Amino acid sequence: MNGPGKWMEESPAGLMAATLVMGPVLLAQGIYVRRTAPRLPEPEGPREGVTGAGAPLSLLIVGDSAGAGVGSPSHDEALLGQVRAALTGPFCLRWKLAAKTGFTTLDAIHRLKEMPAETFDAVVISLGTNDVTSGRMVSTWLGQLDQLAALLRSKFEAQQIVFSGVARMQDFPAFPQPLAWYMGARAGQFNRALQAWAEAQADCDLVPINLRFEPSMMAEDGFHPGPQIYALWGAAVAERILRRWMGQAVRVD
Repeated sequence: MNGPGKWMEESPAGLMAATLVMGPVLLAQGIYVRRTAPRLPEPEGPREGVTGAGAPLSLLIVGDSAGAGVGSPSHDEALLGQVRAALTGPFCLRWKLAAKTGFTTLDAIHRLKEMPAETFDAVVISLGTNDVTSGRMVSTWLGQLDQLAALLRSKFEAQQIVFSGVARMQDFPAFPQPLAWYMGARAGQFNRALQAWAEAQADCDLVPINLRFEPSMMAEDGFHPGPQIYALWGAAVAERILRRWMGQAVRVD
C-alpha cells in the first residue's frame, strides 16, 4: 500500500480528510506500534565536558531521543559524539547535552527554563518528531519555535542555532501503512514550515533530514537512527557550525 496519493501529502485539507476517513485505523496502528516497538535506552556516559585545545567554542545540544543518542551504543557514535569529534580539532570545545526521550518542543522549553543560565556559542536542536506524533498543529509548533529561539538568545546568549529537519517518517520500518504515509505527510508539513521559519532568522541554520535511509541503517526499533545515520547527520551539523565559526577561530589564533 503506497498511501492515498501525492495530492493529499501536499495538501493540509487532504491530510485533514485523511484523518477523518482513516482516523480509527491510524489510531489503532499507533497504539499497536507503541505497545510492540522495542524501548531502547539512551546511551550512558557524560553529558557535559571540555575537549580539544584550539580556540574556545561552547556547544549545547537540545532535543528528543534522537538528540539523546537512542539507537547508538554510545555517545561517541551518536549525534553528540559525531559533532564533538568534528569540532574538537579546531576548537577547545565546551559541550553539554540537554536531550531526553519523549521531549516535544514544549518539553525542551520547560527544560531550558529549569537550567541555570550559561553562554553557548552554538546550539543544535533535534526536535519535531514527537510534535508530529502527538498531533501538534503546525501553527502551534511555529509559535513554540519562536519561544525556543527567544529563550536560547536571551538566557543562553546563543549566537548560532542549528535546527535539524524532521526525518522522513514514511521510511520508518516501525510504521505500517497507512500510518507510515500519514506520519510522513505530517513530517513534510512540519519541514516546509520549519524551512520558511528558519530562513527568516539570521542566526539560524537548517540541516534537512531528507535522505532515504535503508532499513538496515536504522536502530532495531525501526524508529531511531543507527550509528551510520548519526555519522551522516553529525557531519552535516558540524559542517554548518564550522562554516560559521572557523573564520573567527583563525582570527583568534
